[in-house]
Amino acid sequence: MKQQRRLKKGGLILLITILSMIPPLATDLYMPALPELVTYFHTTTSMTSFTMTIFFIFMALGTLIFGPLSDKYGRKPILLISTLLTMICSFTCAFAPSITFLIVIRAIQALGAGGMIAIGSTLVKDSFEGSEMEKVLSIT
Repeated sequence: MKQQRRLKKGGLILLITILSMIPPLATDLYMPALPELVTYFHTTTSMTSFTMTIFFIFMALGTLIFGPLSDKYGRKPILLISTLLTMICSFTCAFAPSITFLIVIRAIQALGAGGMIAIGSTLVKDSFEGSEMEKVLSIT
């Protein structure tokens, strides 16, 4: 393991695991609510399903955007930005007044989630080598 000042090996693995878990939870916990959202927002199934589609598209974009930004500006500030973006938008989704607002907020939430995934996997590659890296990647 390469030098890590504050987090020990276990703490770093826990952080990487959490970073890897949050984006899938943002979809898995959300999917059962889709039928109820149709009624709540007085909209169509297509519109509520679009919130999932938009999430996956923007999560991929977030990976492409925040990965290189973390190379340029450092892992910590970009990780904090992407995590805060995801958390704030997750909270905001709960109070969305319309389906259009929900779609926009889910897109922004997904950008942050993409950053969390990109930086999480990069932290593994930055911090571990060889078979140890393979073990950590299989856990996260």
